[in-house]
Amino acid sequence: APAGTFSTVDVGDLHSCGLRTDGTVECWGSNNDYQGDFVGQATAPAGTFSTVDVGDLHSCGLRTDGTVECWGSNNDYQGDFVGQATAPAGTFSTVDVGDLHSCGLRTDGTVECWGFNDHGQTDGPGQISTVALGSSVCRPYGTPSPHHTAGFPLPGWAVPSIGTMRVAVLFVDFPDAVATHSTEVEAALGLPYAEAYLEAASYGRLDVEFVALHRWLRAENNYDHYAQPGALGDARVVVDSEAVRLADPSFDFTGFHAAMTVLPSSHFAGGENNLYGLSTDEGPVGPVSRVNNFALDDPREPFRWGDVAAHELMHGLGLPDHYPYDSSVHQPPEPSGSQAEVVVRGDFGLMGLTAVFRARAADRRHRIDWVYPNGSVSTSYAETLGADEMLAWSRWQLGWLDESQVRCIDTPSARVRLSPVADPGAGVAMAVVPLSETEMLVIESRRQIGYDAVEMERYPNGVVASVPRLGVEGVLIYTVDASRLTGKLPVRLAGDSGNGQVDAYPILVRGERAFVAGYTIGVVAADGNTHIVQIIKGQP
Repeated sequence: APAGTFSTVDVGDLHSCGLRTDGTVECWGSNNDYQGDFVGQATAPAGTFSTVDVGDLHSCGLRTDGTVECWGSNNDYQGDFVGQATAPAGTFSTVDVGDLHSCGLRTDGTVECWGFNDHGQTDGPGQISTVALGSSVCRPYGTPSPHHTAGFPLPGWAVPSIGTMRVAVLFVDFPDAVATHSTEVEAALGLPYAEAYLEAASYGRLDVEFVALHRWLRAENNYDHYAQPGALGDARVVVDSEAVRLADPSFDFTGFHAAMTVLPSSHFAGGENNLYGLSTDEGPVGPVSRVNNFALDDPREPFRWGDVAAHELMHGLGLPDHYPYDSSVHQPPEPSGSQAEVVVRGDFGLMGLTAVFRARAADRRHRIDWVYPNGSVSTSYAETLGADEMLAWSRWQLGWLDESQVRCIDTPSARVRLSPVADPGAGVAMAVVPLSETEMLVIESRRQIGYDAVEMERYPNGVVASVPRLGVEGVLIYTVDASRLTGKLPVRLAGDSGNGQVDAYPILVRGERAFVAGYTIGVVAADGNTHIVQIIKGQP
């Protein structure tokens, strides 16, 4: 920070600004956008101001004469003009700056907003007495763009979550990692699952359309030429620009909302998302889901990756990772030394909400039943229960749940009938208790239907395994902290102190209750389709 005395200071993502005691504004930090181009967000104008507010790549100040002046980027993350740094004329009493838009309260009591309007954020509400972005008590304002968010609104660069999402799919292999199977075979290992998952999770509000260039694009160099450090420490293979260079002569990128690069699953696994997208001859396309971009030690048979693709596409919709990027944060409990007890992991959704717990070695909740072609049967027990149905909270963020399907609890006690999140119909899918401006307590009903149903795995030799995904039907409780960044545990299961451990499988059944964040939540009834929960502030 610069020397001198200041009365206020505000901090953005790449720059900061302070209001000096003489009324002038000084900013410091980066003057460039995320592509390295100059936009000037750290170059404040001359003159005197009464307030200054910092956004992502732009800032605004309220001058002492009541006018508003903004500086920095006027473009969205694709480089298109949206006007967030072009303030309207007139006098204002306050100004508040978002990621790609700003709002001000005029001295006549009306609100005027300017900038990006993908979610109606610049459609002012008319005459009010104050202005606050993300003011709904159960819709906390999330981490600022360009970050993925567990709050509201979704970042401006995110792909629209309602309507049709067109995704360009490019398949790339390498001189030292040649795919010996067709792109049609590779596509079948992931695209159908990802499409079906997202369309089901959206209750039909999102139509996913994959358009694939069906041939392997052979990169010019070996794959280690394209290796870059990853967020989790592992080197990942990034071929975005190489894929476009090879595809652009014969592939028209016009009209796509997002892109996906797929490396051969015989040599690579995992994935990540690039929110900045591709630069093509037809214009920018993004964000990009990178599928199978971590090299395996040894080749294998092509392997299914639909869950990875769905996860990365949800990043493209703006959702964060729920698991910690620092793997040391989550540690398994010490072995008990008893053969009658095992450690089991419970996963919920595809964004990494997880915790481990101790269970009996022969606990029926994680039992796998095997049936052999000769009619014999056997039993084993799963070490992981993957209940893949998307969380109700994520669905609400994406606009897939209506306001009428969310019960915001603002009383000391309440009783709510919850319909299953996999198929709520017109019922209430989620109860939310605000704990602070950014923290929420969330309660939802899980049934063994949809992506929580028992999975029947069929093997080429005729063996069939019944694999549980949701250990038992009941109520799931978790907390959301919208101020936390992706990979910093923005969502945690009830009872998880942050180390990824809970005392028992985190589903409450009828007759059970838990004390979470100052509230007692009990399941008082279950009729085979809905759960009735009692929520009481404090301990009874």
